[in-house]
Amino acid sequence: MKAALGSRIRLHYTLSTDDVIVDSTEGRAPLEIVLGQGTIHPALESQLLGCEAGETIERVLDASVGFGDYEPKLKIQIARKKLPERFQNLSQGMQFETLDPDKKLRLFRVIDATPAFIVIDGNHPLAGQTLHLEAQIEGVTNSDQSSL
Repeated sequence: MKAALGSRIRLHYTLSTDDVIVDSTEGRAPLEIVLGQGTIHPALESQLLGCEAGETIERVLDASVGFGDYEPKLKIQIARKKLPERFQNLSQGMQFETLDPDKKLRLFRVIDATPAFIVIDGNHPLAGQTLHLEAQIEGVTNSDQSSL
């Protein structure tokens, strides 16, 4: 059976950038998902469509297909004295939601913090990076079937 939207698929995978493993099921149970439910990133999910049990795939996804190109305008340095009171205690590694320069709600990460300034980044941590997906498909069934 070929995997299609609505199929239940069980797989082992490794997702990496050019130099770092981002996520992997190595040493863990396989991932089980139903295609089309949004459990994983749509660009990764689309690579599984048409796969069959026993198949191994290797795919390279350009940054624009994965988590998008890196947008320099989303890396912003702000003087702490200009921040609202609720943001005064931000430190490196923290995350918060606020409006980006285009007035869209976005998750920002604090990537640097000093007593005088903070630097925030609204890009996904994998933005601008090529992704490599290696997957071994263990099973594919209709999502209403209880076992693979």
